[in-house]
Amino acid sequence: GINAEYGGIGAIQVNAGLHILVPSVPVSTPVQMVIIWTITFCATLSVVSGLRRGIRRISQASFMIGVFLMLVVLFLDQPQYILNLFIQTLGYYVQNIIQLSFHTDAFEQLSPSYGSTERGREDATSDGESEWMNEWTVFYW
Repeated sequence: GINAEYGGIGAIQVNAGLHILVPSVPVSTPVQMVIIWTITFCATLSVVSGLRRGIRRISQASFMIGVFLMLVVLFLDQPQYILNLFIQTLGYYVQNIIQLSFHTDAFEQLSPSYGSTERGREDATSDGESEWMNEWTVFYW
């Protein structure tokens, strides 16, 4: 069900990323199947080897790769801008956490959004935000 959906979407994303990095790798179903089998093999190997060795090692490797990528992005881009952006967005989050945690955009789900006819969106079933919210939330179940 859901895990298969995430695996399929993840394989498509990994395939697209590999194609960008190595253009000779085609974006195709056979490549995505190899990606899924590789990830499944690694996950199975990790689970079979137990908590102390398998999952612990994968967790440590994931953490180290994440820290490495974070530092690469920080130092190969504009560090001052990234740090300023981090402070500003953290402040915005802290300032608005209560309001944002209760915001569900319920009014948008009732009917087409205001101004939909001016934008040429006559069909009430596919107008903007409510359509996106109704379809996208399946990924958070």
